[in-house]
Amino acid sequence: MLSMCTPEELNGDVLHIVFTGRLFGTFEDRRYHARVVLTGEPALVSTSGLVEAPAKPREYYFIKGGLIQSGKDLSVLDEMYKGRFVEYDDPKTTPIICSYALQAVLYHVSGKAFCDNENCCLYNSHWQEDVLRVQYEGKPCDDCLELLKL
Repeated sequence: MLSMCTPEELNGDVLHIVFTGRLFGTFEDRRYHARVVLTGEPALVSTSGLVEAPAKPREYYFIKGGLIQSGKDLSVLDEMYKGRFVEYDDPKTTPIICSYALQAVLYHVSGKAFCDNENCCLYNSHWQEDVLRVQYEGKPCDDCLELLKL
């Protein structure tokens, strides 16, 4: 059930985070970009975005193009790269999504959308392998911990 928020709640110390399976994006550089998280009030975190937004390894797309041109089955491609990207119904989804929710918290308390430290779990990962490395395995860096006061 969806409850209505008061204006005070939307502008106060309460952060609302909506978790959704819907894919969403932003329009930048004359094209749409799929996103995992949109910070603000409310913040949005997309499980579909986790699978679709960060790019798979570059060679994945070259091989995919060749398979499409030759009319071959693409399922072999996903098997070749299994473990190098997040899939739908992946058991790693929950801990990774928690890092993205923490990015929304970071923005709410500091105004900083992402961390520039590529080893911090609050880093804006553009590649699936980075997502697996820092969002799944990583921890907040000392600067982010200070901002978050954890």
